[in-house]
Amino acid sequence: MEQLARRIASGLTDPCQPSFCAACVLRLSYVFNSGDTKVNLRTLRTSHHNFYNRIMIFVTTERPEEDRASLEGNLRATVLSCAHRSSHNPESEKGILATARLLEATTLSLIHFIHDCLCDSMRMVKTQAFSRHGLWPSSKEDILPRGPGPSCGMLVHWFAKLPDANVFRTFCSIFLICDEMQGALLEEDRRTRFVRAVCGHLDYAVEDHMRFPEQTMNDDSQAAFSRLQDLTILLQSLKLKADLEALIRGLENRLLGSLDRAMDVLGELGEEDMKHRLASVALIVHGIAGTPFPDIPASLRLNALEEALQLGDIFGGAQALIQTSAELRICAAPNCSRPEHELGKKLLVCSSCKVVRYCSRECQKEHWSKGLRPHKLVCSRIKNILAVTSIDAEPSAFAAACRAANIGADDLGVINDGLNNRVNGEGVDKPRSIARVMKDAILEDEEHRALADKIKQRLLRDFGPRAR
Repeated sequence: MEQLARRIASGLTDPCQPSFCAACVLRLSYVFNSGDTKVNLRTLRTSHHNFYNRIMIFVTTERPEEDRASLEGNLRATVLSCAHRSSHNPESEKGILATARLLEATTLSLIHFIHDCLCDSMRMVKTQAFSRHGLWPSSKEDILPRGPGPSCGMLVHWFAKLPDANVFRTFCSIFLICDEMQGALLEEDRRTRFVRAVCGHLDYAVEDHMRFPEQTMNDDSQAAFSRLQDLTILLQSLKLKADLEALIRGLENRLLGSLDRAMDVLGELGEEDMKHRLASVALIVHGIAGTPFPDIPASLRLNALEEALQLGDIFGGAQALIQTSAELRICAAPNCSRPEHELGKKLLVCSSCKVVRYCSRECQKEHWSKGLRPHKLVCSRIKNILAVTSIDAEPSAFAAACRAANIGADDLGVINDGLNNRVNGEGVDKPRSIARVMKDAILEDEEHRALADKIKQRLLRDFGPRAR
């Protein structure tokens, strides 16, 4: 396996005139998956950084159309002239040579190696810190070798071209690990191509599903469902991390049409959780589009109220948010957000709440009293919670301790708003209390009065008269 990896890495030295064999790439994939994949992955990540680095350089190299045609011929020629052709699987080689779009097929095979690596490293998403044990990737430069702009441009190109679950997951992982991708994705042509690609992939998955009876779950229908599943995860990531309004500007109706069709299919499949996740994205898109609440489809209005009803378990949501914030290794100051690994030292922890971190005393002082969400509003409330329970307590024990300490909806609303918007808080309206949001939802939606009454009763049960 290692000899194969070295040979392919050597053939990737010049990304414009590569000399690696596409059949050997498939051979390496077979050998990798035939053995102990965890051991094989660690071996490659530890001893073959060049292999991964050169794959990323190859994948993110921009090529004019005429160069792509030339490269197609070059890839076929290297298969036929490979010194190790006797080790090729004859059927695989035949399939490679018959492939009309060999560059796309080969790029997909190479991206699969990156996918395995990044999925094994998802701790980086939370901590924004790279491995200290010599594992690839060791920096953002490894993942975005040509810088955020050009690398993002080609990643969007392959995202649009290759409707493959591993490509979706790889793009999602890179987007979450490398904050620079968020700004690079907003370049006008890039964002338009990306949003249209998301819509196209959603539509393609829906069309694939429509080709098969619901009771039939063959490879093709399973692939269609997997695409929907991975696109749902990607859209949720965009909802949490991206400037969604800037990203989809002018394309709201196109995206809403694709989301509506995808939610219909997920409803037919009984995948209510995935449908609910897409509905939460659709609600935000309607908000960006300025759709009046009564004009939003009834099913989405119901979804909004169901989300409100789930806030009866608001203690669990607050606990998860505090846990996540405690794990983050990013400066909490609104205008900074420097990751710990860039500093070369540990971030400073707030001595009061012991949850948020800062790169300097100056950032800590600034965040304490300035901005729309000064930390002093959140800090005392977190401290009050952690005085009576632990963030690692069982959810039921956490909720019981909060209720016993008379911690109410408004306290949790301030914590939710302050921690959820630590980095991108500027320019957002002053938050309403959670109880107020519930009340507004009840007043606005006459069609779902029964559900609204349930919300009201749940609030009264959990928080007493303060929920009014």
